[in-house]
Amino acid sequence: MTTNLMQASSQWATRPDDERFLSLQELYESGLADDQCSSHEWIVNADLVAKADPENESAGVHFSLKSGPEVKLTPTHWAFGQVCQQATVPVRHIRKLHPALAAMDINYCMDKYAVREEQKLLVKRNGGALMRSVTSPSYGYIPNHLVTKSVMHMNEKTGNYWEIPAASYSQADPRRATTLYKGDRNQFIFLVDPHRPVEFAGTDGKKETLFRGFFITNSEVGNMVVGITTFLYRYVCDNRIVWGAEDVKEIRMRHSKFSPERFEREGPAYLMRYAESSPALLEDKLRNAATIEIGKTRDKGIEWLVDQSFTKSEATRVVEFAENEEGGSRSLWDIVNGGTALARGIKNTDDRIDFERKVSKLLDLAA
Repeated sequence: MTTNLMQASSQWATRPDDERFLSLQELYESGLADDQCSSHEWIVNADLVAKADPENESAGVHFSLKSGPEVKLTPTHWAFGQVCQQATVPVRHIRKLHPALAAMDINYCMDKYAVREEQKLLVKRNGGALMRSVTSPSYGYIPNHLVTKSVMHMNEKTGNYWEIPAASYSQADPRRATTLYKGDRNQFIFLVDPHRPVEFAGTDGKKETLFRGFFITNSEVGNMVVGITTFLYRYVCDNRIVWGAEDVKEIRMRHSKFSPERFEREGPAYLMRYAESSPALLEDKLRNAATIEIGKTRDKGIEWLVDQSFTKSEATRVVEFAENEEGGSRSLWDIVNGGTALARGIKNTDDRIDFERKVSKLLDLAA
């Protein structure tokens, strides 16, 4: 048994209509417009002042800079949390206070206890001044439109096979069905290739049909890392759960000082290699995995996994899951599915992803 991916379903269930896009072009243009009216400003803590409007309590806390002309910086919900984190004040407590008290608390703590002296503000000026993020000066800003453009370029170069997964209500309500999302915190892209299936015979001799898909995540404001997740899958349901995912692989890039250059160098190339990979080669790889014998006994399977850099405890549990899910642990295919089933129970997201990546690499032995 394989894993089911819930990331796209979570996006689908929570995004409002204004964060849903019907095409890569529409998503790209929105991201480009955001970038063109946004700018970074480097400041020191002493220059950032929290204020409250005495005549409008519901307006909450806003900010201004001591240097230069008086400009009201209205923070997004995310940016306000970043300021509180920088000032080492509990954001949930601050949000409950009267704005005047909250502003006093933030200013005092920013002066006395701030994590760092310098800040990098991302401000969007479009009929006002919206403070989108407050990060360290070394934060690596990767524009959403650059990420989207790399996907558009890949799709054009590889025959425009990649599309939003089908749903029963796609024609009636395409914005609900879409899997292209962008809000003030992050961007999420999910596309599939339904035109070039990967077909092979499984361990029981039955025909297996899989398709290719990928997720790409990015945040301009420090909400999440840049991530490219590729996978094979059996089907995508109407609520965007990816069922029967195999060969899940991911690269992640934190927004460090050199991450923009790294993304431009590695991200599009990684995606292009995946998009151009031959279905026939993938079929051979999976077919081989079903026929490569690891060992006739449980102990042989454990010993083999230890040789592949798994701990004895991990190897034992992988074999146990393979026996429960696949009825044995003799083939590489059994072992990979056992490892994937084990990973589903790992609660910590980073640990689960790391283990899934480690398991998926075993399939490379069948190439």
